[in-house]
Amino acid sequence: MNSQQQFYWLMGGIAALLLVASTIGWVLKKRASGKGGSPTIDNLNQRINAWWVMVAVLAACFLLGQTTTVLLFAVASVFALREFVTLTPTRPGDHMPLVACFYIMLPVQYWLIHDAWYGLFAIFLPVYGFLSLPVLMAMSGTPKASSNA
Repeated sequence: MNSQQQFYWLMGGIAALLLVASTIGWVLKKRASGKGGSPTIDNLNQRINAWWVMVAVLAACFLLGQTTTVLLFAVASVFALREFVTLTPTRPGDHMPLVACFYIMLPVQYWLIHDAWYGLFAIFLPVYGFLSLPVLMAMSGTPKASSNA
C-alpha cells in the first residue's frame, strides 16, 4: 500500500469515527430535547463539529501538498505564539526578542522544515534560538529578570 492509499484509509477512518461521534451526539440531543435540552450535550456537539472542520482543513492541506501543509502549521505557530505573548507579562525590553521570534526565527524554522534540512531544523531553535534571545535581551538595555516571576 503506497502513502496516498494510507492517507485515504486514515482519513476514511477518522471520518468514520467522526460520523459515529456525530450520530451519538445527535441521538443524545434528541433524547435531551424532550427534557429541556442540555448545555453539556450542546458543548459536545460543538466540539464534534469543530473536529469536522479541523480534519477537513488538514486533509485539504495534505492534498494540496507539502508547501500548503507547512504554511498551515507556520500560521498556526504564529497565532499560538501571539496568544502566548498576550497571556504573559512583557516589558519594553522584550520587544526586540519578540520581533526576532515572530519575524526571523519562526520563518527560518519553517523554511528549514520545507527545505527538509533536518540537521539544522532539529537544532535551530533549541541552540541558536535560545542563545540569541538572551543576547537580544541584553542588548535591549533591560537584561534584569522580571520581578513578576
